[in-house]
Amino acid sequence: MNLKILLNRVFLAIKKPYFLNIGKNVDIDYSSEIKNIKHISIGNNVSIGKDSWIQCPEKYIRSKEKMPVITIEDGTSIGRRAVISGVKKIHIHKNVLFGPNVYVSDHGHNYENINLPIKCQGISAAKPVEIKENTWIGINVCILPGCTIGKNCVVGANSVVTKSFPDYCIIAGAPAKIIKKFKKGKWRQANG
Repeated sequence: MNLKILLNRVFLAIKKPYFLNIGKNVDIDYSSEIKNIKHISIGNNVSIGKDSWIQCPEKYIRSKEKMPVITIEDGTSIGRRAVISGVKKIHIHKNVLFGPNVYVSDHGHNYENINLPIKCQGISAAKPVEIKENTWIGINVCILPGCTIGKNCVVGANSVVTKSFPDYCIIAGAPAKIIKKFKKGKWRQANG
């Protein structure tokens, strides 16, 4: 057994009892930082890549109920250096694929008071984020608060998702827009 596998097993053995829920065959790279795991639910056969950061900043969590703030369902694969930050609700459905460097957040920072550092102003209104099943999120994508991405979608590299999109579409750009839709059995240009 190599050292990386051993470190991953030790990491999970220590953290597992503290998750709200964690399934079988979960692979979280030991270099990842996961904070406030009591608000995180992870399904079966999930992998979380190297140097990822998943957090629920507890002082800002909107619900006091014992419900997951971040849910990662079965079969999801999160690439290296992902950042997922939730205070209200982030739901990543089954078999979602993240490329490296994906950012997902259901909140932002307040910045209205110019006499106070932004880091001291708290967070803006939290809005749920949902990524539906079988969707592929490309490298360097940012998904902002209040967005839902439908099932079987593709989000192109370097896209900034600022609004919601339906099932079966390819989106890209900053801000992201639909470039193709699956219609009548094949992928077609959005204007066609």
